[in-house]
Amino acid sequence: MKKLLTSITLLLIINVNAQNWKFESGKSDFDGKYKTSYVIGKGNNFPYNKPMLTINKFDNNENLNFYVSGAGYFQEGTNAGIKFVFDNEPNVIYSSYSFTFSSDGKIIFFDTFNDPNSSFKISKYEFLEKLKKASKLSIRTFDKYGSNDIVFSLTGSTKAINFIIPEKEINDKIALIENLRIKEKEKEKLINEKVAKIVEIAKKEKMGETYLSILESTIEKEYKNGKSYKTINIKPTRKKSMFETYGYVDVYGVLENGEEEEIYGTYKVEMYSPIFEKREEEKQLKAEKEKIEKDRIYSLLEKYKIIELKDFILEKIIEEQKRTSLKKWKLNEVKNVNAIFSEYKYGKVWNLKIIINLENGEKIDKDEYIYSLKITKKQLKGIGAKLLEEF
Repeated sequence: MKKLLTSITLLLIINVNAQNWKFESGKSDFDGKYKTSYVIGKGNNFPYNKPMLTINKFDNNENLNFYVSGAGYFQEGTNAGIKFVFDNEPNVIYSSYSFTFSSDGKIIFFDTFNDPNSSFKISKYEFLEKLKKASKLSIRTFDKYGSNDIVFSLTGSTKAINFIIPEKEINDKIALIENLRIKEKEKEKLINEKVAKIVEIAKKEKMGETYLSILESTIEKEYKNGKSYKTINIKPTRKKSMFETYGYVDVYGVLENGEEEEIYGTYKVEMYSPIFEKREEEKQLKAEKEKIEKDRIYSLLEKYKIIELKDFILEKIIEEQKRTSLKKWKLNEVKNVNAIFSEYKYGKVWNLKIIINLENGEKIDKDEYIYSLKITKKQLKGIGAKLLEEF
């Protein structure tokens, strides 16, 4: 509100024919002492053809106000923007989308400016230094309803700006900003190097260009938000058919502590990606390990002697291990296997309780019908087993 009151007061007292910079100080009963510098420009959009560029500062407020008034009527949601050209930098167009409007829409307050030659923002203090070095500033204000091209003379701007903020103070602020920028550049360089290493891993796995670009921007954003990945793991997507048919994969970032977390996004590798070969190798290795474990467990069942019975028990053990349960266990955790034969009728054993003993002492029971195996009492006796007794 005080910014608006000050600028309105100035509009009333200024000689509108002035083209050189003016400056003055004053005092408000509410906001205390202030200093103001300003210049009247020329616009091409009637009635906004006598705009004013203003810098002011209140003693009880550290913030420096920098704004244009009388250049048009502005409001939110109209795609408003502003561009700047200094006569000593004729081929460089600065811009700003970091601004606010006064409540009546007649004033644009600037904060930071875009540098077309850098990814970093230009501060108000650095922009004021540019005002000192040039002779003329051209400004274009625009929104979806139209534009206004304005020219401001910068004659006397150095003295007017130094009146608001002493040269040493502005130099100190710029030096602080530049030091922070150097640190930011170093951080950005480090992030770029880390991102490049991550992307290189994805390239070796033959990730498509579109998906590499997505991954690069996502990883960069993660790093800027404080994440630090040592590397990434690219795995076939959880839906098996989507990987085998189209090459879709999931990407996991490996944190410093070794934990993995999935990186958001949809990713895809070429069908000749090494991941497919690794997948086949993993399948083969898994199959070999499973065979070794099956053979080991089958040897534990040797006491049952009857081939059909041993095959049946092995099948049920594997089936139980694969079955979804709250507590997973692996075949290599099986210590030994016992069984209880029960319910003998019509000349054969009908029920069998399989008891799987794990290395940790846990027991897993599984009840099965075995009447189709047609095991008789004579066969039980032949293997050394008895009805209703654990064997």
